[in-house]
Amino acid sequence: MKHLFLLLTILLFSSGIYGENKVLFEIGRQDNSAAEFALYPDNYKSFLANFGGEKSFYVGYSTPEKHWPYVLPGPLDDWAGGGYWAGFHPRHFPSIYFNLGKAAGKGECSLTFFFTGAHNSKPIKIRVEVNGHRFEEELNGENAAESLENKGTGKTKEIHLQFPASWLTSGMNKIQLGTIKGTWAIFDCIRLETPAAVQLGKASSSLIRSVKAAPFEYQKENGERMLPVLVDMNQFDTPGTLTFMVEGCTPVSRTIEVGESIQEILIPAAQAKNKQEKLQFTIRDGKEVIYKGEVIRSPQRLHSYSDDVDLLMGTGNSRWMFKPGPSLPLSMVQIAPDNQDEIWKAGYEYTIENIMGFNHFSDWTMTGFLMQPTCGELKVNPDREDFPDEGYRSRIDKSSEKAEIGKYSVYMTDTKIQAGITATRRAALQRYVFPAREDARILIDMFTPNEYPHNLVNARVTKVSDTEIEGYATYYNAFTGYTLEQSYTLYFVFQFSKPFDSMGGDGGTKAFSQ
Repeated sequence: MKHLFLLLTILLFSSGIYGENKVLFEIGRQDNSAAEFALYPDNYKSFLANFGGEKSFYVGYSTPEKHWPYVLPGPLDDWAGGGYWAGFHPRHFPSIYFNLGKAAGKGECSLTFFFTGAHNSKPIKIRVEVNGHRFEEELNGENAAESLENKGTGKTKEIHLQFPASWLTSGMNKIQLGTIKGTWAIFDCIRLETPAAVQLGKASSSLIRSVKAAPFEYQKENGERMLPVLVDMNQFDTPGTLTFMVEGCTPVSRTIEVGESIQEILIPAAQAKNKQEKLQFTIRDGKEVIYKGEVIRSPQRLHSYSDDVDLLMGTGNSRWMFKPGPSLPLSMVQIAPDNQDEIWKAGYEYTIENIMGFNHFSDWTMTGFLMQPTCGELKVNPDREDFPDEGYRSRIDKSSEKAEIGKYSVYMTDTKIQAGITATRRAALQRYVFPAREDARILIDMFTPNEYPHNLVNARVTKVSDTEIEGYATYYNAFTGYTLEQSYTLYFVFQFSKPFDSMGGDGGTKAFSQ
């Protein structure tokens, strides 16, 4: 009898932790039809007006008929904003938010995207991120007869992803997806399966994506300093009246308009220097609590107008002149990161997650003098943006990329170099922090991509000392589209804060070992 009791105990214990998964939520029905989604069957041409940008679906409140389109466009689809003039880079990354009342630290989760059809003109690559953890999967179309007008009844396809339940946390979670290569795919169903212990929390018409204290303070006319708490949110369908309550502070009630917004809730700034306080933060919709968490109050610098400037704005699907460079107006240098290998629109593109260096003169139809800090095997060509391992490019950590007035910085993950640039009216200043190794070098490339074909017709480089080089380069552009020809010479002086050990070159690329 004792043995039987022990066996039953083990079986019950195992079932509680390692039992079969359950369907936590579904968006749509797995029936090889997209009829339950928005824009179905032939309103895809209004996609930009209804679902352009990063749109949000809130599990438990949102519905497929209103808040999720039946088609996921690719960067090559002109009806979704792609094209020769607009660029062929990804621009649509819809997100699924879900609030967990209870998470599970053990077990596996299964996320499946079912599609009823996909265009086969170009290979399709879809990127999915689960709370920042990334997957990239290919989806192949069946035949050219599939079209957006056929009501999405093509051959069923799916993307199936497995990930640990520990990636999900109590509170708000986010799944984001987007097509980064190719054209459209039509949804059938999106399904998330989790361990049985995982439970959904409440959802409302107010999606609270994140709450955090600002990295700055405001100062009132009487001298009192206030710390903004930033509430990133989306108000669905109709305006709502919310009450924001911070521990020890006066509650703030306001009407929130429909759409995405960042609400600033002002609280008294911290009084004690070098001290952090955890304060309870609660948001109510009437009597119902829709958010409860903590904010950290600590002393911050005073806000300036430049804090509201985002130099990365407009750098996606743009042209040469839109770049996150810190140059001054009408200056002699316009240093900025470069990452595109194409001729038309060459320069910086936000969605490319590698860079080939920092270009000192990145004006329309004119270019020259790109510098790239690197280490490891010597490579003298940048090569293609889609294949960063071919040349001297380095992948970057996009979360580390900062573009502010007067400065740009980024962490280069392949070479583990922290790079930062700034500029005066006549010079560019750069700071490179290398890892501890013996093969650190700085590449200088005199022939970088431009919007129009051009040639390097003459150049001279002179070593002045172990910390200085000087020279010039002459470029000729036979046709810019607006003038018959363009010829210009750039003169330069490079000064290094640390002596370089050697100086060499290959063709148009000079390599300096530091």
